[in-house]
Amino acid sequence: LEKVDPELVGVSSERLNRVSEISKNYVTEGKVPGIVTMIARKGKLIYFEAYGNRGVNSKSKIKKNDLFRIYSMTKPITAIAAMQLYEKGKFRLNDPITKYLPELNNLKRYNSKGELIDNKTEITMQQLLTHTAGFTYGWGGGPVDKKYGEANLWESKSSKEFIDKVSSLPLLFEPGTKWHYSIAVDITGVIIERLSGKNFSEYLS
Repeated sequence: LEKVDPELVGVSSERLNRVSEISKNYVTEGKVPGIVTMIARKGKLIYFEAYGNRGVNSKSKIKKNDLFRIYSMTKPITAIAAMQLYEKGKFRLNDPITKYLPELNNLKRYNSKGELIDNKTEITMQQLLTHTAGFTYGWGGGPVDKKYGEANLWESKSSKEFIDKVSSLPLLFEPGTKWHYSIAVDITGVIIERLSGKNFSEYLS
């Protein structure tokens, strides 16, 4: 990409300097060993900086062309797809997800006695997008994770079958009360299908 002055594409250089400050602070405070950040707008490169080291135990400075092992990059892409639909007014952040997935109308959770009980609140789109909805992945050792494992979610032949399986599973906690990495993004993908009228791969294309 051709590098240009940020102002030529409507971005403030002063604001971009804040990215540098935050990056330096994260490295100094030990939150991350190193950061490489690239920002482009309208096909033009406006920011490209590297700060810190290549690893926690490395003294070698991180370089702009270093390679990284990264996981779950479908998640930010799915979030962008959802926010495109949000910008078009297809949903509101406080909408209950059951507006688009009525199959999930009767989700329950366990109380401290191990009894299945109703949730006090409905899961919202915002909670779904921020992993605070109460879903999980089935990787833990508790009773909820065990049920997720038994459901064989990843063997579903369609998004409809996937959602039907989820509808029979309990939540890990009351929606909105905690953060937990989960299948929330997969569920968001099904909502994208229903809002757009396209299957997920078509919409991403």
